[in-house]
Amino acid sequence: MAMLPQFIPEGAPHFLMGLLLALIHNAIDLIWFSLLILGVHFLGHWLNKPTVQRGLDCVAGVVVIAFGAKLVIPVLLP
Repeated sequence: MAMLPQFIPEGAPHFLMGLLLALIHNAIDLIWFSLLILGVHFLGHWLNKPTVQRGLDCVAGVVVIAFGAKLVIPVLLP
């Protein structure tokens, strides 16, 4: 919510415009999460396969290790 005031035009009623922006934000979230839920619903059988879960775990692990390396490397090699 702290970022919404910068999008309120000058002269517009702050409360109503802020409320409108918040409602638009909520509508976008509702659409996004509905699509995400539908996607997982249709891909659920595929996502439940052990090989797919293992692959997703490996990708997530590599991402976490990469983030950790990005944090540690500047400290170790100034």
